[in-house]
Amino acid sequence: MNQSHSDTYTASSVAQDNQGRVQDLGRGSCPINRLQSPTSRDRLKNLRILQCNINGISLTASRIKLDQILELADAHQVSVSALQETKLQAKHLLKVKGYNIVRQDRPSSGGGLVFLIRDVYYQKIPNPDPQNICLESLGVRILSRNQNVNIINLYHTPNNQRFNVEEFENYFGESTVILGDLNAKHATWGCATTNARGQELEDLANDKGFLFLNDGTHTYRSLSYNTTDVLDLTLISPDIFPYSSWRVLDHIGSDHSPILTEINFKIRTLRTTNLSWNFGKANWNNFESILNERLSQSPLTEDLEREWAYFKDSIFIAAKRTIPRGKGKKRGKDFTNSPHNSETIQKLLADKDQLLRNYAQRADDETRIQINKINADIIRSYIDIKRRRWEQLCSNLDYKTPNSRLWKLAKALDRAQPQEENSNSITKSNGSLTIDDQEAAEELGKFYSNESRVTFGREDKKVGILDRNLVKTCCHVSTSNQVFSDYFTTSELMYAIQQMDNNKSPGPDGIHGKFLENIGPHGRERLLYIFNLSWKVGVLPKQWKTAVIIPVRKPNKEANSLGSYRPIALTCIPCKLMERIILRRITHHLMELNLIPEEQYGFRRGHSTIDQILYFAQSVRDAHNLKPTKHTISVFLDLTKAFDKVWKNKLLVKCHDEFNIRGRVLPWISNFLNDRSYQGIPQGSVLSPTLFSLFVAGMEKMVSSCNIGLFADDVVIWKNDKDVIKIENSLNENMVAIQSFAEVHKLNFNPAKSFTCIFTTNRHMFNLQPKIYLKGNLLETTKSPTYLGFTLDTEINCGKHIAKLVEKGRKRLQLLKFISGRDWGANSGTLRMTYTALIRPVLEYGYQVYQVASQTNLNKLEKVQLSAARIITGLRSCCPKAIVLYEADLQPLSMRIRTNSAKYIAKLQSLGSFNELRNLFFSGQATRD
Repeated sequence: MNQSHSDTYTASSVAQDNQGRVQDLGRGSCPINRLQSPTSRDRLKNLRILQCNINGISLTASRIKLDQILELADAHQVSVSALQETKLQAKHLLKVKGYNIVRQDRPSSGGGLVFLIRDVYYQKIPNPDPQNICLESLGVRILSRNQNVNIINLYHTPNNQRFNVEEFENYFGESTVILGDLNAKHATWGCATTNARGQELEDLANDKGFLFLNDGTHTYRSLSYNTTDVLDLTLISPDIFPYSSWRVLDHIGSDHSPILTEINFKIRTLRTTNLSWNFGKANWNNFESILNERLSQSPLTEDLEREWAYFKDSIFIAAKRTIPRGKGKKRGKDFTNSPHNSETIQKLLADKDQLLRNYAQRADDETRIQINKINADIIRSYIDIKRRRWEQLCSNLDYKTPNSRLWKLAKALDRAQPQEENSNSITKSNGSLTIDDQEAAEELGKFYSNESRVTFGREDKKVGILDRNLVKTCCHVSTSNQVFSDYFTTSELMYAIQQMDNNKSPGPDGIHGKFLENIGPHGRERLLYIFNLSWKVGVLPKQWKTAVIIPVRKPNKEANSLGSYRPIALTCIPCKLMERIILRRITHHLMELNLIPEEQYGFRRGHSTIDQILYFAQSVRDAHNLKPTKHTISVFLDLTKAFDKVWKNKLLVKCHDEFNIRGRVLPWISNFLNDRSYQGIPQGSVLSPTLFSLFVAGMEKMVSSCNIGLFADDVVIWKNDKDVIKIENSLNENMVAIQSFAEVHKLNFNPAKSFTCIFTTNRHMFNLQPKIYLKGNLLETTKSPTYLGFTLDTEINCGKHIAKLVEKGRKRLQLLKFISGRDWGANSGTLRMTYTALIRPVLEYGYQVYQVASQTNLNKLEKVQLSAARIITGLRSCCPKAIVLYEADLQPLSMRIRTNSAKYIAKLQSLGSFNELRNLFFSGQATRD
């Protein structure tokens, strides 16, 4: 087995089980080389390996053995569990919370290997081309700063076929543990007999200098013949043999016993020990009282950093005295002694142990029958425990259950096979692998900083000088616009707190939204003073410019690549409150003067994704209905790293010159954006979407004789005409103009992710590929583009979109099936609430557009709702549709669509002329060209 670094598969995931949290990752004023991760101080521990031939975990009843293995792993702090004979196939789901899974299934029945890995960095070792189909192998490398350890998991079927020596030699190497069930017998490791395979293995181990850790203890018991043997072996290389220990553990449901191997190498673990606040047991009255008492002891000063530090410390002092903290729930114990668990089946296991001892001394049919009976009792008890726990969970669901909890439940019940994790280590820029979170933080920080870097020329530097001069002018010259000069009021702070989502995770300051909700009048007064002091001096507390970055792996991306992670920034919640107050003032100013371009639908009051989709779709339909019919060619453009590539100096100049944003707000925003170790605007902040919309404003002016739609960084350009050549020429001219705008603003359109689509009723033109170029590259053509979550098709008949809605809705119906039951489970009210919260919104997304679809397609959606109604009510398929919907208290979707469409039209009618969709419907024409 080739074990070189260059040939190793590397994959994911820094974000496993709350690991991979990177603090101040290129988001603050601190240099990147001083980044720290919350897990960088985690403890070291010995490497412990648990191995077992589990003899099948594909059936529900056999999962008891997997749970027993997991409990043993918890009890002995095992990092790597190597299982043989899993008997899994590709169709079988295997998800274990908190573990990375590396598995290899046999194409036919039987066999199968799996690694369950947690708390350590690893990478998968690629398998050689198998020359012996009876020998299965799977290898991983445990990564450590001092020494890596290779673990080879093997299984050989019990036949007379001999080893392929050349293939088997590949498994031997330095710092290697070879383990598994090879069905090889030899007196060296305690077998009563020796077979040919055992002799081959003994000779090969001697040639390579490997040693057997087996001490003669039997690892296999046959109830059929009442015999024991040593079939599960552990070989180890001589360099790590002196540091190893080995023992057989108590048996589980398999006929093989689990084995624990410990290597006295200090491996850095990845598990975090962060404590979480238990807000359910908080004493908020005492919290407010203690906070008020402490704040009253300190007089107000003009020192912003001191005021912020004292306010933050006061909150934590009050919180520690009034709110308990803990490490969260651990895995329930079903098979080991637990004084807190009345559902343990420890007694049954103890009785089984006694029966096995009796059977070993005196093998008789009666004892064997009793063993079989108690095995069945253990499985029934296990299933009953799981069922009761599930019933309790479902019965606790009611109309008060928040949607967030339902979403978590839906995610937990997702039947999609998780992507196999070949590694949880990041590949550094020099090609080597990270071995702790600190290194991962450093590499990701450098990557994000480089990705947001913008190259400036000599002329561009003049914009920076102009920006600094404008900010200085605003600091010393008052503005007539009181919105940008007046101090904040208590009512504004209360509005911001009411709009705050208190379930959001805190930023680097650790202050939760629930703290700020309960600080009381005196606390709000002190916080408002800090806001106004920051507003007055145009400076933010330094901590507000930092963020906790959580790298979240993108779907279907190689996890070893730095570019496979999307950085999610957790900024300080108090800063978000102040941003929200400022945003409200900026929005009022922009709306009052109608300064935002009509083509921009993103992050604007009275505008939504559906508005933009409907405007585009209606434009295409109108072109189709003309005589002669017009065709439509659209270009969907992708902005690479749009938010990260925002040129801050250019943004501030545009805010001042084009949008008349001056006074105290411009210096504050300037300080908010600067003194950070990355370009662009901070993602995760409240102000960022609006600032980005202002930055790209003006792009619509570059387009002539075509239509353009903007939703933040989603850009679509289209033209209607009966002459396709004329459309292509016009679009290509506009592509040049758009690219010119992007170059001036240091933005980058990605031709590889941009594409075109033709919309026409002429079926002879369905396969036409428009020749549209961006930066000299011919754009790819697609027949079914997805724009803002809506799947379009050539004739805008919405069949493709409805098919996707039906597929997604059917998947989510599984949630209703899981939490319903004939004699137990959630009641009909809870099931209905779950449907209306998680499933019906999926079916109704884009109804404003797809309501003109054929009745055949619309009926597909009705069938999904009818299936949900039958689950809610428990009525059979023979019951009429109308009665089922009535009993479920659900309106037909067609009726809801008509009602909601009337409300939607009324909403459009109430908007001003700034909404292009309103102009299209109520004036007969849009203001666009």
